[in-house]
Amino acid sequence: MLVPTAASPLPSAPFVRAAAELLGGEGLAVDVLDLEGASGDDVRRVLGGAQVVFVTGGYPVFLLEHVRRSGFDRVAVPAVGDGSLAYVGISAGAALAGPDLRPLRGSDDPGTVDSTAGLGLVPFVVLPHRTRERTARRG
Repeated sequence: MLVPTAASPLPSAPFVRAAAELLGGEGLAVDVLDLEGASGDDVRRVLGGAQVVFVTGGYPVFLLEHVRRSGFDRVAVPAVGDGSLAYVGISAGAALAGPDLRPLRGSDDPGTVDSTAGLGLVPFVVLPHRTRERTARRG
């Protein structure tokens, strides 16, 4: 299951297609679940039949808004906890696995949330692009 929601507001997100092609190239069936338009019933139905969920990058708070609105968190966290669902995330999707997305909240992120608490699948804050600015300053 591929969740491209964090990339929805971006004008271009070639990494979403690249992820789908990579997964498909490994022989995996790639179904897409965009949480922006998904209902709680959609999430329960789709995740109930999935073994792996792959959450792509983009805007982390926008992703978190739709994770909460759709109930993805209420379905995915227990399923990951009991071992029936594997969680893979890149960039914003990786950050979502941590306890808090506050350090990733950007002024250009169109998401709106009352709390930046993540899924808590791992006990540390994931900073996927932490060295991006430092690398740019060195160059």
